[in-house]
This record gives sequence, C-alpha cells and structure tokens, in this order.
Amino acid sequence: MNKAELAAEVAGQVQGTDAEARAYVDAVFDVIMRRVAAGERVQVLGFGTFDGAQRAARVGRNPRTGAAIQIAAGVSPRFQAGQTFRAQVAQANGVVEEDVTDKAKAKKSKSDKAAEKKPAKVAKAAKTAKPAKEAKAAPAKKDSAKKAAKTGKSAKPAKSSKSSKSSKK
Repeated sequence: MNKAELAAEVAGQVQGTDAEARAYVDAVFDVIMRRVAAGERVQVLGFGTFDGAQRAARVGRNPRTGAAIQIAAGVSPRFQAGQTFRAQVAQANGVVEEDVTDKAKAKKSKSDKAAEKKPAKVAKAAKTAKPAKEAKAAPAKKDSAKKAAKTGKSAKPAKSSKSSKSSKK
C-alpha cells in the first residue's frame, strides 16, 4: 500500500474526499517527521512509538578498496510497534493473542535460561572430552619438529592420531 492508497482508504472510512484525506495523511506524517527530527518522541497509544536512535562514531571499511574510513555519529529514525498493533498483526496471522500480549510468559528469567543450558553443556563437554594421553602427545610432536628445524636435521614423521586409531581397530 502506498500513500495514495492509504489516503483513499481513509477517505472511505471518514466519508470524505480523497484530496481531504491525502491532506490529513500528509499532515500526520509531517508532524511525526518534524518532531522526531527535533529529538522528541511521538507516541500513539496502541499504534506505536516514533523516536530517534543514536549511533556512535565508528571505523568502517570501504568495500571496494578495503581502506578504513571514519563513520560519523548520527541519529536514525526508529519505530516500535505498540501492543495493540502487534496483537492485531499476530491475530491476522493465526497466532494466539495471549502469546503476544503476555510478556511474563514470553520472557524467562536469566536464572531459568542458565539452568536449562547447564545440563546441555555438561553433556556436550563429556562427548567432546579427549583422553589425557592424546592431549599430552600433541605438544611433544610439535616440540620435536621445532628442535629438528633448529639443528638442521629432518624430524621423523610422526604418526597422526587418526592413523594410529585405525590401525588398532
């Protein structure tokens, strides 16, 4: 839907002309843009909130050359939909309204999330843990190669842990 279609639908709802409705729609958008540009927050209950989001200065990269460039600090417009707006969109898409509006159910406390993750981490760590012999053997191989490189002698090729495992089977 574009601005002309929006104005036509507003005109149909208020039994006015398209020209009048377009003037009202333009006026609403103009007021919102001017107030947000002035640093104010425009809140329309049930619909949403318009405000500006501050961005700090940062260093970026030119994608063509890869050179570092300084990006200045700035403000960009931001819109956050209101609860009534979110609930209506969710209902139109078949989502239960209670799931959207009940924030207490949707948000879990940090301790609940941490408690859920801990058993998974323990199980994963148990699966990926390697025996102590393999962990100690790897640094020794690197050390012998370094010593051989310093003395000018060739190091004996070390058997990889994969080949030794396959030969034991």
